[in-house]
Amino acid sequence: MLPAVAREGGATLNLRRHLASCSRCRDELATYEALVDRLGGLRSVTAEPPPGLLPALIAIPQRGPAERVRSHVEIHRRAYLGGAVAALVAAAGAFVVHQHVRRPAPA
Repeated sequence: MLPAVAREGGATLNLRRHLASCSRCRDELATYEALVDRLGGLRSVTAEPPPGLLPALIAIPQRGPAERVRSHVEIHRRAYLGGAVAALVAAAGAFVVHQHVRRPAPA
């Protein structure tokens, strides 16, 4: 609440009562008020962008999360395909082993 009171004033009755009895909060409010005063003395300056910045920013593609995922998958397609093939081979191997173990031994 203290930064807002320093900027805009209008402390509530409860806050004013608290400030009357709490030197730490009064000191903190004074710090915020001094900061607001110093910030108010700063001047606003608008700098011109360097030449070519606007075209460079416009050239950056606008990509959302879905496009980033698709791009990532495209770049790493071989790794993902290799992983999928390895998983299929492992699953087929497990199936074969399972079928072999389930068959009763010939008499």
